[in-house]
Amino acid sequence: MGPRGAAPTCARRKRSPARTGRQRLKSIREGGYPPAWNRGSEASQARYAELRKPDDPKMFEEFIVRRDPHVVDKVSVNMIMRAIENVDIGTHINGMHWRVFDLPKSRHELLTSDRPAHYQSLKEENGFISLPIAPRKLFVAANSVRALDTILNHDETTVVSEVNKRIAAQARRYIYTHSREANARLVTKYFGVAIELAPLFPRLA
Repeated sequence: MGPRGAAPTCARRKRSPARTGRQRLKSIREGGYPPAWNRGSEASQARYAELRKPDDPKMFEEFIVRRDPHVVDKVSVNMIMRAIENVDIGTHINGMHWRVFDLPKSRHELLTSDRPAHYQSLKEENGFISLPIAPRKLFVAANSVRALDTILNHDETTVVSEVNKRIAAQARRYIYTHSREANARLVTKYFGVAIELAPLFPRLA
C-alpha cells in the first residue's frame, strides 16, 4: 500500500459530453429524469401558450430548459434536501447504534468513491449504514448492537475487503485510494457493477 499521508489517487470512468439545448429537452421527455418532474403539466402548457411571445419555443419544457439548463437538477437537489430533513428518516438514523471501527490490522486500506455510503436492510434488525471516513476508520450506524458485533467479530482484512467491493461496485465515476496499484485488480473487477439503474442526475452521470 502507499505510504501514510500520501495523497490519494483517483480512478475515473470516462464521461460522455454534456447534453445541451434540445438534447436536454429530449432527455426530459424520454423519462431521463424522475417522473414527478420529467414534463410540464397540461395546465402549465395552456398558461404558457397564453403568455408565449412570437420568438419563444412552442413547448413550456423547452422554454424552461432554455432559461435555465439546470432547472431539473435544482429541483432534484431541493427534493434531496427535503428528504434529508424528513423527520421519520432523521429520527430513525439518530436512533441507530453508531460506532467508528478502527481497522489497523487490515492488510488493505479502505477505498472511497462518489457513492461511499452503503445501506443494508434498514427496516430489519440487522440493518446498517456504513461509510469509510479514513483509510482505516469505518463509520457504522446499525439497528442493533448485534449487527455491530457481527461486524466486529469478523477479521479486519475481511471487513475492509467487503466494504471496498461495495464501494467500488456502487461507484459511478470516481474511486479514491492511496494506492492505485494495490487496488487495481479490485477496481477493475467491481467498478460500477452494482450501479443504480436510474441515477438521480442522469445528465451529470
